[in-house]
Amino acid sequence: MLKLLLSRLRLFLLKIKTTFVGIFKTPNPVREYKENSQRKKIMNNFGKVVVITLTISFLILFIFPFKTGASERSMTRSTTAEFNQGTTTNISTASDEMKISTRSASWYDANWPYRQKITIDHTKVGTGGVTNFPTLLSGDSMSPSFWTRVKSDGADIRIATSDGTTLTNHELVTGFSTTTKSMELWFLAPSLSSDTDDIFYIYYGNATATAPEASWAQGVWSAAGKGAVWHLGSDAALSLSDSTANTNTLINNGGAPAVAGKISGGVQTDAGKYLSIASPVGTPTNGGTMLETTELWFSLTANADQVIWARGSAAAGNHATRWLKYTGSNTIGYGSEARTKTFAFTYNTNWHHLIWVVPA
Repeated sequence: MLKLLLSRLRLFLLKIKTTFVGIFKTPNPVREYKENSQRKKIMNNFGKVVVITLTISFLILFIFPFKTGASERSMTRSTTAEFNQGTTTNISTASDEMKISTRSASWYDANWPYRQKITIDHTKVGTGGVTNFPTLLSGDSMSPSFWTRVKSDGADIRIATSDGTTLTNHELVTGFSTTTKSMELWFLAPSLSSDTDDIFYIYYGNATATAPEASWAQGVWSAAGKGAVWHLGSDAALSLSDSTANTNTLINNGGAPAVAGKISGGVQTDAGKYLSIASPVGTPTNGGTMLETTELWFSLTANADQVIWARGSAAAGNHATRWLKYTGSNTIGYGSEARTKTFAFTYNTNWHHLIWVVPA
């Protein structure tokens, strides 16, 4: 291509020279022959000069590329969620490796080389916002590289607020697995706005980190005013422990088996197989003055009368025996010694989130 361009340039210049000669000189065959010979010799030399000049110019361009701004190279990278969210990422090339750091917020600790940004959608928060709210972070929320960099037991996980440095309480529930990419993690959101998104960061990748004290996990629930929280472990192993500082450990009556739950683990109850606790601590008492709120996930296994939850004993006083059950006739009933209330419910085997509040 370069030779063709130079050839056409020489021909063009030759034509221009010939035209000038034809205008200013009287035609003479002998003279024109000599002049053409001289012109050809001159143009050949000119062509060499042009070739040499252009060649040198191209060499200069390739050896000394132009620079714009302060950097010699710009790069756009969006292959991992972590790079977009402010982590330090290694980029492997054929001959070397570069480490690029794009940290927008302050960093918690240099011993934690990775973090992932967590954004809470404000449109999912009730009007006016909430404070001290336990927030669930599940395994499917994490980037693929998280599972290769976090410790196998998750002991290096830390949660920070939007400033990137202030840690907030979190609980990593039994069943964490980097193999199956399973995680049930609850962290305490000091506040969530209904007007703007809230930002948190999950840090990981510290091979020498140890898990926080049990009180750190309990702080998620005590700050939120929870009297008892049971996650029930995983589908492989039932856990009866209470995540709060009240240690309201359950009793497995009749050997109720562990099953897969909505979030992580669950329990399969049946006639004679159920979980109970004799004297719960830090929860509303029968006939007391404390407002009682209960929350759970449930799934029915048969279109028949099934108790979902029950509380109290008939000898304890007003509102003593309380229960919530599917009646077997497309209704869910709440009852006690003093009152009974039913709600329309079409039988199905889906998971349902149920919350109910009982006044003092």
